[in-house]
Amino acid sequence: MQIFLLQIIFIGFFFTGFQFFSISGYGVTILDFALLAFYIYALKKLIWDGIQVKYSYNIFHLILFGLFVSIIISSTTAIYYGETDMIFQFFKSFVHFIELFLFGIICIFLPIDISKWDKVIKTWLILGLLINIFGIYQIIARALDLPLAWIVYNNVSFMSRAAEEGVDSFNQLSLHYGDFFRATSIFSEPSALGTFNTYMLAFLIVPIINKQKHFFKSKIIIFTMLVFASIGMLLAFSMTGFVGVILIFAGMLVVQKKQHIIRYSTLILSFVVIITLADLLFSEYVGVSVIELFQQRIEGIFHFATNAGNDDKQVFGESFGSRLNTYQQSIDIWKHYPIQGIGLGLTSCNKIHPELVFSDFTLSTVLAELGTIGVIFLFSFFTSLIVVTIKLTKNEKILSYFSEYEQRLIRLLYYIIIVQIIINFISGNNFSSPNFWLPIGLVLSVINFTYLRMNINTRSFRLVKIPIKTVLNTYICRNHSPLHSNNPKYPEI
Repeated sequence: MQIFLLQIIFIGFFFTGFQFFSISGYGVTILDFALLAFYIYALKKLIWDGIQVKYSYNIFHLILFGLFVSIIISSTTAIYYGETDMIFQFFKSFVHFIELFLFGIICIFLPIDISKWDKVIKTWLILGLLINIFGIYQIIARALDLPLAWIVYNNVSFMSRAAEEGVDSFNQLSLHYGDFFRATSIFSEPSALGTFNTYMLAFLIVPIINKQKHFFKSKIIIFTMLVFASIGMLLAFSMTGFVGVILIFAGMLVVQKKQHIIRYSTLILSFVVIITLADLLFSEYVGVSVIELFQQRIEGIFHFATNAGNDDKQVFGESFGSRLNTYQQSIDIWKHYPIQGIGLGLTSCNKIHPELVFSDFTLSTVLAELGTIGVIFLFSFFTSLIVVTIKLTKNEKILSYFSEYEQRLIRLLYYIIIVQIIINFISGNNFSSPNFWLPIGLVLSVINFTYLRMNINTRSFRLVKIPIKTVLNTYICRNHSPLHSNNPKYPEI
């Protein structure tokens, strides 16, 4: 049951654009039902079965508690102003945050074996292959007006709170350059595909470099996944994905052994060859070189950054300038509420920049909404994660406690955190998003598993002294026992 629920949760991650119904502007999706089922399962194990919870007490518990407290403190702004809309919006944002935050907390305390997370990643890799194949098909479909060229979403949560009332659906976002439409696959916009493929490439490449048993036995399957993940990354034309690949490869230099340098260089060369060949074939088909577009985009961003915001050389649709603008506006909000912030989810309620609905970065969002207190805990959280995962990855003595497939997953934690740093500090706003809390839940669970195996600060507790099922069974037995009956029947002699 546990592995089934985890797989449904991580599959549901891809279908958040489709709601079953909405509650006060929030679209309820398959992910919400999967999370609810997981929480019910956790309660059943903790209260009904009364299992003993074993955990390793560490700094993450204190930081997450501090982050939660900073959110509670941020509510004082809405309470001070006493505006019903602000209080209601804070309550909605708080409930949504708790729904996701609980996943991370439960993953720390609920016993989840590494083998189950191993299967979750295998599921993601298989889905990733299908997702990239579909993304390539969509580019052709958009050029030839074929079916499924565009996916229509109905989740109202995807729509801006500033959107006009009555809007009940929307298409994927994908700018085009000539006949080239940026790939999106099943995601709402190209950067999401780029981010996902960063995970894909890390999951596929790291075991190869470390000469560990891979997630799949077949080299053909692994190579096929690598090729399609690389092509999907190229066709998404995403700076998030581009930066992600660079930081993943750069991050490898920090933790990999020197004897792996040849294998490392070979993989980089292979990646470049795949990208180059794919671009040559693609430019022959649509007349547009995506590599040249990347070059123009990077030059445009550099020109913008070094020429006081002059955007005359930026490619069409470049969002760098507008993202920086929302970042600056969030700082302006923070200046008015420097300690506690304006409140979780209340950026759209600010009076300083009324046109700002949300910021484009987690860092600026937390700064504006949770203030200095929240940012301190956010930085502490990621700093601790990167330090711990580097230590686990590099320390052979620690890794010797674990089997080969367990080592494989432990080594991947570091790269998951690299992606999280990218999508939260460089290119996205994911603080109250499954993009943040699902991978973080996996990381925290594996770290706890690792520390327990090494017997580091091990503690335990039970939520109930006697399992509810035991109490209920005892009650039923006593009340149906002949000795407790009002009219006991004794056997005849």
